[in-house]
Amino acid sequence: MSFLSCLGGKRPPHQIVMLGLPGSGKTTLLYKLKLMDKVSGEWKDISKLVEAIKSPNGQGDVSYHYEELSSKMLKNYGIWDVPGSLISVWPTFYRYIRISAAIFVVDASKEASENEKSLRDARRVLNFLLNEDELRQAAFIVIINERSETTKNKKSQKKEGEKKNAEKDEGRESRTLSSQGSASTHVEDVAGGDRNSTSSSKPPANSMLGAAAHVVSDKKKTAEQPISPYGDAVQKKLNIEKLLQDEWNQQRMRCIYLDVTDPKQRWETVTEQIHRINIVMGNEA
Repeated sequence: MSFLSCLGGKRPPHQIVMLGLPGSGKTTLLYKLKLMDKVSGEWKDISKLVEAIKSPNGQGDVSYHYEELSSKMLKNYGIWDVPGSLISVWPTFYRYIRISAAIFVVDASKEASENEKSLRDARRVLNFLLNEDELRQAAFIVIINERSETTKNKKSQKKEGEKKNAEKDEGRESRTLSSQGSASTHVEDVAGGDRNSTSSSKPPANSMLGAAAHVVSDKKKTAEQPISPYGDAVQKKLNIEKLLQDEWNQQRMRCIYLDVTDPKQRWETVTEQIHRINIVMGNEA
């Protein structure tokens, strides 16, 4: 128990620094977590926000971001999102702020998994951070930012649903105009039109079974298992398994596979691991 807690004071929030090369997904993750609808649990579309905070000269984000969040395990915590374009000033954040955890985000899209130069840079920076004295007592989480098929399916289904709704609305309007003299005929036309629309837009049974099987397989995977082959390829090129063989890293380091555009329950795993590591390292009161 901390001295402040003994006096009945409020404990200051845990401080987490989030680092990564430009375009890895740090800012998207931060604001997905911050702007989640607390009532519905839905993740808001923040693409316009992320674009708005980018530098107008095409250099990407040129400023850090700080937001305070809360979770079951960590209670209150703050995240410092420091852009890759400011890599020279990264040490300023973890040398002068007491850091409970460092998060290193790596892009694991198809294109990024094939970019050898970028992955070499990420591996070099990761090794540098793991050997920084100021971070050796903090939890260290590597987030492999994958694009899950579930998210892709949701986006395509949303667009398809919007298209179908628009088609239905057009159908209803035309039927209303042609059947103003008979309410009963109008009702039958709408019902018949809806049935026809539903039957004609119904996807093949095989594709539905395939999609369902994929969703189930995704749910069975833990947050420490890759979602896609690209995430697995990135993990191997970063030498994560070799790094985890180090005795010190075994205590403080974890690798989490997560889609930053749809973090949901996997982010809970991140906060749980940070909490557990801090207990082991003697940082948790």
